[in-house]
Amino acid sequence: AADNFGGALGGLITGALMVPLLGVEKTCEVLAAITLLGIAPLVFARWAPESIPGLAERGVRSLPATGLGWALVFLVLVSLGWHWLRQGAEPGPQLQFEPERLTAVTQSARFVPVESPFPYYLGFESEAPEAGPPSSPESDAGEPAETAAVASMATATQVRGFAGPLNLLVGIDREGRLRGAQHVASDETPSYIAGIDEWLAGLAGTDLSQQPLDLARVDAMSGATVSSRAALETINRAAAEVTREAFGRATPALPEAGGARALDLRFWVTVALLLAFFPIFLGGSERARLLLQVAAIAVLGLWLNTPITEVDLVNLIQGHAGTPGENPQRWLLLGFIALTALAFGQVWCGYLCPFGALQELISRLGRRLGLREYPDRRVDALLRSLKFILLAAMLLAVLSTGNEGWASFDPMQHLFGGRLNGWMLVLAVLVLAGSLIYVRFWCRYLCPIGAFFALSNKLAVLQRLAPQRRFEHCDLGVKDEFDVDCIRCNRCLTGADTRLRHVRHPNAAGARAETD
Repeated sequence: AADNFGGALGGLITGALMVPLLGVEKTCEVLAAITLLGIAPLVFARWAPESIPGLAERGVRSLPATGLGWALVFLVLVSLGWHWLRQGAEPGPQLQFEPERLTAVTQSARFVPVESPFPYYLGFESEAPEAGPPSSPESDAGEPAETAAVASMATATQVRGFAGPLNLLVGIDREGRLRGAQHVASDETPSYIAGIDEWLAGLAGTDLSQQPLDLARVDAMSGATVSSRAALETINRAAAEVTREAFGRATPALPEAGGARALDLRFWVTVALLLAFFPIFLGGSERARLLLQVAAIAVLGLWLNTPITEVDLVNLIQGHAGTPGENPQRWLLLGFIALTALAFGQVWCGYLCPFGALQELISRLGRRLGLREYPDRRVDALLRSLKFILLAAMLLAVLSTGNEGWASFDPMQHLFGGRLNGWMLVLAVLVLAGSLIYVRFWCRYLCPIGAFFALSNKLAVLQRLAPQRRFEHCDLGVKDEFDVDCIRCNRCLTGADTRLRHVRHPNAAGARAETD
């Protein structure tokens, strides 16, 4: 019955959806790719662990539901392929707007669209044109235009934030004064630009005729320096282009867009923090690791607000990311994570993730207060699978809908920027309170980006250079060198925080972990 149902469903999807959208040839290519994806785990399970020693030692099952894991991988890869096929058919940026929205950014009463050399709108004070000479590009029936409005994607596509260009609706008057600006669309991290409309509203009235907007003149959005800089540069260029075309006036010269940013203090402090990781990790000192975690909270969390989150993963998958020259500090972090994940596994989470570090400090406080507890091992194993399910569900939702908002439920994205409100505030409070009782509550059970980094534990090609872990001191159930649930925290080296006297095998009759 299942076989017949699967065949019928496959035929329905192929004939009713794929062929009309993709054509016969492209549909056959997609089906061939899906077949290969389905065969890959079967081939791996049948031959690789038995014939390749390096894979055999890394092939220890870490999750209670291996079949579910392969199914989720299959669905995500199919959704990713489907997403890439659809990208070419996506609509272009919004360049036309309703009069009400144009009025909001220009305060003009009537608008005349102009299509060449790029789409923009001329704004007039009166409701209806009066009789007069023939209209010109700068007037309507003899009445001169007072304002002009333009979507920045028509004029300033070369300016990029961290995740690509921003589409802003910009209104400028004949004297070069910014009447208003509104955010239309972008791929920037939603939590970072949550207050962008209010921030843009505060720019209204700025005179651009003598000096362009920059961060020396305007305060950046909290925790969103790169996006703020890109927004200001976008406004400058959009205003300059539409001012020249609509009013025949030149604005102050602007620097070349998209150039490399100067390496400032934030970059070099980040370099120092990342370099400090290597001697601390290889030395195995718990005190030094705690100091590094405090520094990560202070620098990457509170000061720079640059934690690596699910939004970064989604942006990279979709190609929505600025170049290293445009945001060197963020790319430095991404490169560090890639390098250390390949070499040692999930060390970012155990040492430098500011949200993970905050949870660990709270967990240590909970132990001192006598609040720490450990769930039943079988229940714990099932709960640990949740983060992998959430990772797959998040990716499936983003790839199938194109809405990156599905990747914005991590409280880490909101906490250090001080943008907690509503249900996100409740979630953050529950997570941090839960860390008093359960070690790294969010990291352990619910963190999707942590689940993605955990897959690197199966690589760890330089693991033998790292301190030898003592799994008998691990209070989180890790028992193998390449276990995906090991966050490489190295608390097991001393057992000072775990306080385990001895650990028997959890499947042995009556076995349990005895703790102080």
